[in-house]
Amino acid sequence: MYASILPDMAKEVKVVYDCHPKLESLFRRSIEIHTRVHGPGHPGVASGYNNLGILAADQRKYDRAEEMYRRAKKNETPEDKPSAEPKVGTASNL
Repeated sequence: MYASILPDMAKEVKVVYDCHPKLESLFRRSIEIHTRVHGPGHPGVASGYNNLGILAADQRKYDRAEEMYRRAKKNETPEDKPSAEPKVGTASNL
């Protein structure tokens, strides 16, 4: 029973891993746009770095993931500038 679905699962995993370079490029572009339009403290910047961290962790690049999570934490909206948007939950990723 399981042997019949393994080839399909392997194809799906390959598709996901083939997308990583594209995802990284899109997340970096998102960070650029949010920084240019809204400034570095915008939640979209933190979210982009958090997404890069998740992607790196998924690829088992843990040092890179930690670096991205730290950048996300650093770029969260400062407490003295309350935002209507919720902060990214990067602390739980560290």
